[in-house]
Amino acid sequence: MPAILDVSLDDGCQPLVFNWGPSSFLGFGVYALNIALTLATDPTVAPIFPTKWDRIVLDPIRAARLELVRPPSDALRNALAEAGEAMVNVPVLHAMQDNLGRDETPWTGSPLFGVIFSVDTHVVEESRELAKSYRRIITGCAWNEQILRANGIDHVTTILQGVDPGLFHPGPRSGYFNDSFVIFSGGKLEFRKAQDLVLAGFKAFRERHPEAILVTAWHSPWPELARSLIPPPPLTEAGVVDIGRWAADAGLPPGSVRDVGQVPNSYMPYILREADVALFANRAEPGTNLVAMEAIACGVPTILSANTGHLDILAMDAAIPLTRQDEIVYSECATEGWGESDVDEIVEALESVWRDREAARALGLRGSAAMHALSWDKQVRTLAATVKSFL
Repeated sequence: MPAILDVSLDDGCQPLVFNWGPSSFLGFGVYALNIALTLATDPTVAPIFPTKWDRIVLDPIRAARLELVRPPSDALRNALAEAGEAMVNVPVLHAMQDNLGRDETPWTGSPLFGVIFSVDTHVVEESRELAKSYRRIITGCAWNEQILRANGIDHVTTILQGVDPGLFHPGPRSGYFNDSFVIFSGGKLEFRKAQDLVLAGFKAFRERHPEAILVTAWHSPWPELARSLIPPPPLTEAGVVDIGRWAADAGLPPGSVRDVGQVPNSYMPYILREADVALFANRAEPGTNLVAMEAIACGVPTILSANTGHLDILAMDAAIPLTRQDEIVYSECATEGWGESDVDEIVEALESVWRDREAARALGLRGSAAMHALSWDKQVRTLAATVKSFL
């Protein structure tokens, strides 16, 4: 029988417990980090993160704000460690895996809310049953909501992720890349992120424009995922993806692809603002693609594949769509709604930005305004209000 843990607070705030923790390097971690920063001083809601906190890199003001969340998080972490199997008697928001799966943590909460970013579109009967244990399921894009509803799971609400306008906004460049035409591409290396298509499109574009360089932020803690790309990039002896060798193997000259490594989220604006254009040819996005949102927020004209979660952003007229989307068959999961971007259309989209810088700049500013309307402050408070409405 699990222990029942009382998490009521003296100040009368409504505790919201999250089963994943903040980080400056991972998508779900950045999500948690901004939830914590937004709600740290909220007089009605207290965010609690009892799981391990990953590497966090913040300026002193944001770091001090985050510290307000640490005491209740540490207290619940210690209580859970003592209790082992436990039930928390306040709302718990649970990060769900593909097919609505749960992780193996020995504790849960009541009521339970799910937060899902799923790329697998096949929902098995067991998952439909599991979905009934959640008071509400929060999806990261309209495509995810459509997939769940098509499978008879109706207690679903879509709440898009956000951006921090204080960090991600238009601004001057450093001038480091001089007169180069800078193309940015981000996201962990894997099949669904389609960096193989980005590399192919860049190569074809650079044959016309040798001043072009590709700046990549592709690293993640899971280099083995890169083996799903076509062709797969090589690994160094240390097991790290060798972006330089992958580019050279593709026939690109030294220096044409610049790898920035793993970068904390709070440093990304300084890289993004160096770009003339950002390119995301992703085969599938279970959210709106946080890196793409941040690029757009910085005023960078951005090219997005017109599939899955990208469609929410494209509906705002905030980016250039890649509309030629072929169907995909992928052995790892079902792919309804995924799309294979056309390399020729990628080149055409890059050419459109290269030819008309004024139109591209106007698009960048329009997109930035659209992203700022999706600030973390607004989106997180919508999340909290949605949870409270079902209590």
